[in-house]
Formats: sequence, structure tokens, C-alpha cells
Amino acid sequence: YAIRQLMVQKGERMFLESPLFGAGVGRFIEANVQLDIPTLLSYGDQDYFNLKTSHNSYIALLGETGLAGMLPFIGLQALLFLGGLRAVIRLARRGEILAIAIFASYIGMSIHLWSLSALTGTAPWFIYGLVGGLIEREARLRRQTTSSL
Repeated sequence: YAIRQLMVQKGERMFLESPLFGAGVGRFIEANVQLDIPTLLSYGDQDYFNLKTSHNSYIALLGETGLAGMLPFIGLQALLFLGGLRAVIRLARRGEILAIAIFASYIGMSIHLWSLSALTGTAPWFIYGLVGGLIEREARLRRQTTSSL
């Protein structure tokens, strides 16, 4: 837990050093930041901890891309969460319960990304695409219902 807190500190300091564009994509472990290492972690020095991964997808994104990367990502997450929640409720009421499982996987993965760095992998983006598909499916069904009236 202490290492995770230290990596959050590193990501925050990376962001503060370059708030608009960050340190660069994929540079979390390459960036050298002066860290306040707690006594609990006194077995390692600055270099040792600066080579650790973030263990937090969101702080890595913030530190690596700054506001230029984080703000669009927040917008995407707002769209997926709010649109997905509305879509899953409407689809579940129609009996399409698979929508619940897809949205639950999105929520679970979003929580899990607080404890590992995985935004560069395909799994999160696949789930984002599934939630986007739920939103689109619900919108098409709504249009069909409206046009048939």
C-alpha cells in the first residue's frame, strides 16, 4: 500500500511538472521525480522507486499525458457511465439482461484500474466498446419505437 501511495505521489508530481502534456505516453517508469520516501520504504532509494510502475491507470494517464490526455478520457468515461447507465436500465427492462453483465464488467474494470496500470492494453478498450455498443443499441431501439408510433 505504501508503494502505491508513493506512485500516486510520483504521478501527481509528474503532472505538476508538466500539467498540459505530461511527461509523455509510456514514460512513467522512465520519469525521474524527487519522491518523499516514507520510513516504511527506506529499503529503497529514489532510483529504485522511480523505476516502479504506477499500479494505478488513472494516475499514470495524468502524469504521462497531463490535461491533454486526462480531460478527453474523463469526457469518455462520463459518456460511457451516464449513457451506459441509461441504456442498461432501458435494455434490462426490455429483457436484455446481458446489458447488465456488460455494464457490471465496465464498473468492475473501472474500479480495478485504480490498482493496476492497464489502459494501454486491449481489455479496457474492448469493454469501453461494449458499453458504447449498448448505448447505440438502446438509441436505435428507441428510434425504432418512436418511428413506429
